[in-house]
Amino acid sequence: MGEKLRSSKEEVEKAMARTGRFKKVNDKLHIKEVIVGDGEARDRYVLAKNPKEEKRDHEKREEIISELSELKEILSSLNQEEKNHTKKMCDLRSNSRS
Repeated sequence: MGEKLRSSKEEVEKAMARTGRFKKVNDKLHIKEVIVGDGEARDRYVLAKNPKEEKRDHEKREEIISELSELKEILSSLNQEEKNHTKKMCDLRSNSRS
């Protein structure tokens, strides 16, 4: 049975929080087994990750953070009149990331 990582179930969050090394299956697949709970109520999870995708996701997050930081600087540098209504402000407000 599979679970989405973003399912926000308590058990999935516990499994994701567990430390441990991933075993390399091949260049695109690393896995680790995690047991959550005790006794018969325990659940076994096999976490899988693709290191290349992980790196790409990290780079994308860094790019988004950089863009948002730039937008924040632009907003803070505008005076009150410019904040009320300018083309730049409209562009900033309509930006999908802000």
